[in-house]
Amino acid sequence: MPETYIAQGSNKVQINSRPAARSGDKATCDATIDVNAKVSPNVRIGGGTVTVRNIHNGKSKTAQIVGIVAALLISRRMGARPRRSPGAKKNDPIICQLIGSPVLVSTGSKILVGAEDVDFSLPGLLGIEWARSYDSNDSRTNGIFGRGWSVPYEVEIVRVPHPQGGELWIYVDEAGNRLELGQLIAGNAFVSAIDGLAFFQLEEGQTVVEDIYAGRYQVFQPDPHNPHRSRLFRVGDRNLNVLDMLYDEQSRLHFLVDKYSQTVVQLHYDQHHPKRVSKASRVFLKAGENPSIERNKTLASYRYTRSGQLHEVLDATDHVVRRFTYTAEGYLNSHQVASGAVREYEWARFAIPENCPTPKRADGTAYQLPPLLEPQPDHEWRVTRHWGSDGEEYRFEYDLERGETHVTDSLGRLIETRDPLGRSEHIRYLRHWALPVEVTDTAGRTYRSSYDAQGNLLWEEDPLVASTLTIGMTPATT
Repeated sequence: MPETYIAQGSNKVQINSRPAARSGDKATCDATIDVNAKVSPNVRIGGGTVTVRNIHNGKSKTAQIVGIVAALLISRRMGARPRRSPGAKKNDPIICQLIGSPVLVSTGSKILVGAEDVDFSLPGLLGIEWARSYDSNDSRTNGIFGRGWSVPYEVEIVRVPHPQGGELWIYVDEAGNRLELGQLIAGNAFVSAIDGLAFFQLEEGQTVVEDIYAGRYQVFQPDPHNPHRSRLFRVGDRNLNVLDMLYDEQSRLHFLVDKYSQTVVQLHYDQHHPKRVSKASRVFLKAGENPSIERNKTLASYRYTRSGQLHEVLDATDHVVRRFTYTAEGYLNSHQVASGAVREYEWARFAIPENCPTPKRADGTAYQLPPLLEPQPDHEWRVTRHWGSDGEEYRFEYDLERGETHVTDSLGRLIETRDPLGRSEHIRYLRHWALPVEVTDTAGRTYRSSYDAQGNLLWEEDPLVASTLTIGMTPATT
């Protein structure tokens, strides 16, 4: 341990040719001379403060970050509602835009965020939920499960060339969405209210991202193997419960460890695809002065296609619970659940039009979104047809220049129309007749109808519910 010396003192008064130290001056370890200690009642050492030795912070980087995060969380007033995420509940707005097990209607992209893709969940002060999510718009190929797949512990900050020079910082969330941050330097702090995130850039490259509604935070540090990336090394909550990410010498996520090492998850990697996880296991440590591994318990295992895409998921008993196939371009072609039910998808390539629809507010007035600084592709792949082993089938038609999407079911009935504002009209039909039983307009108002066994209208109900029309049918006579 390095020796500690007085680093500061008076620039006017010296003792033995050295500046006289006073209450409030600092030592080389960054400690402050106690201002509450007993001092002479009739001696005052005047003058300003001069620093004659380098002052080094004696706290570890981890301790500093914990202290900074605590201050950030304490000084911020927490909201009560959680931030929307790809794993949001069914009544959240984003889920209302999904159809076809599921396809995001507005973009034609395929996503998976269901309970079927939660491979394991471990309780704790800050529990570990290993939930895979898939988004066909996520073009990253360096993830632990392949293109389009990610888990919450793969969030990252990447740096790409800025069109005006320097680097453009981009926050990539758990679903692969990319949020452009501009250029960050130490001391920068800002809030993205629409995303519910606050960003703080610390010294020596650490970045803290806070969920301002849930009180959770993520801490990133520069990747020693990639100067253009900052990787996640800690997540925590407002009570300072933390979960640390440990990496191997190849910069692959290796361990998840909670604050007291009570919950430890180890990731094992595939021999043929070194960047892909082949198994996740729980590590039980033997207590003592020198903790050692007592035993391992398999939580989930994974198999891959020849191209390194996730193919099968096996549970702790080594049974296949999920199976996936892909198109030649790498997009999800089908997925199968443990019951054997299969969902399949057909894709088509679309050129992005030069003139996209002008976005408008709810009152119809136009507004302009700031242009993205990161180069964007000139085409995109969208789902055009979905069908399942249970007979479910949907077709998607897109008019990219007008920003409209039309969805029809297996009987050719129009079930949804979406306009450029993101507003949609939903129509639900009788199972065996092309008769609407429920129509929800773009304002969210719902109209309902009921029919008899012959398809004759019995009653209609408007959004006020109280206004109901009953129609009596007179049997035909001969």
